[in-house]
Amino acid sequence: VTVVAGLDEYKSLDLKDVAKKMGKKFACSASLNKLDGGKAQIQLQGDVQHELPHWLVEEFDIPEANLFLLEKGKSERAF
Repeated sequence: VTVVAGLDEYKSLDLKDVAKKMGKKFACSASLNKLDGGKAQIQLQGDVQHELPHWLVEEFDIPEANLFLLEKGKSERAF
């Protein structure tokens, strides 16, 4: 499972559309989940954490400096 959080900070993105595109791109189930406090995250059924940052930069122009991977409680830059 891969969870994508923080994209709701990019007001120009339609997160429902982003989740749909992720599902098609990575051939997996993708769901948009609303969290407490009005935040949202996208959950993907599959381990796509290494392909996903490159795709987010190319598809949505998300700055590389804003992308992080969190694994086993440890955060590191995606690039």
